[in-house]
Formats: sequence, structure tokens, C-alpha cells
Amino acid sequence: MNQIGVQKLVELAAVLACQTKQVTLPDGATLMIRPILKEDAPRLQALFSRLSPESVYARFLVTRKELPDAEARCLTEIDYQTRMTLLATVPGADGEDVVAIACYILLEEPGVAEAAFIIEDAYQERRLGTLMMKQLAAYAQQQGIHTFQFTLHYYNVRMQRLIRHCGSVLTTTRCGGMLEIRALLAEGESGT
Repeated sequence: MNQIGVQKLVELAAVLACQTKQVTLPDGATLMIRPILKEDAPRLQALFSRLSPESVYARFLVTRKELPDAEARCLTEIDYQTRMTLLATVPGADGEDVVAIACYILLEEPGVAEAAFIIEDAYQERRLGTLMMKQLAAYAQQQGIHTFQFTLHYYNVRMQRLIRHCGSVLTTTRCGGMLEIRALLAEGESGT
């Protein structure tokens, strides 16, 4: 392996070590929040299969019954800087089950990233989104990102609440049934 390859492995190991955290929800449930890995594609597909049609539509803005292999692989191919994805996991039959995803992709506008979340129905309304938002925002700030942009359906009030709880809304634009919300990340997020 060449010097660049070794350096990338060292950087990945550092990201994994710093961003892997055990969290406890207010109801006592314990989960692990960690960065996504390439081998997580089948776990993403398993999560997708457990989502209600309403949750699928709220996140992907389309109805579908499965997450295709190519899209699952694409979601795991990130560089941990311009593209970052955190997973929330619980112990499962194959080691761990993914129950939530929080990700961002850097946009062309400096300091702004498109962010998106999906949380398994059984884990919604349990403060997991807040924990993941804080950890993702703290990591994004370390990468020079100061604003998250969200595109969501206007009826997705849970996500609107989460955005307002975790940052200062700069703009909200409505086009038909869609909202584009830009939120300034809270100063000094600790990621806890």
C-alpha cells in the first residue's frame, strides 16, 4: 500500500474513533452512533424494508418498496469530509441493525451542505433525531460547514421541529408541497 493509501486509512481510523459514541435515549434504550462503512449497504436495505410507506415518502419524496443495491452502495461511498453519514445501530441478528441515518453532502456554496435524516418508525419521537443532528452538526462544523439545507415535504412536521430545535432557521422557501429550509448550525455543538 502506498503512502497516500496509508494516510487515508489513518484518517478513517481517526474519524471512526472520534465519531463512534454510545448514546442512551430518555426512555433508557442504548444505541451506538457511528460513521457509515462500505459494508453497511445491506444494513441500509434492511432498515429500508422496515420503514412504513409514510416514512419512506417523507425522506425520499417518492414511494418505493426497496432500496436498490446501487443506491445502497452509493450511500456508503463517502469521503467523510464533503460527504458524511452517521448511523444509529442496535444489536441485531447479524451483529447490528441500523435504525437511523443522518447525512450531509457539501453543496457548491461554501459552508453549506444538504442534510437528510431517516429514522425507523419504532425510534421516532424518542429524541434520537436530536442526538444525531447534534453529532452530525458538530462534525460538519469541524469540516467548515456552518449551514444545513433541508428539502422536505411541508407535512413533515417532525423534521421541521427537529431543524428548529437544533439550529437557527435562516430561510424557509415553499414551492408547491415542498419546503427548503436553511438552518445555521448552533455554535459550539458538542456532539453529545
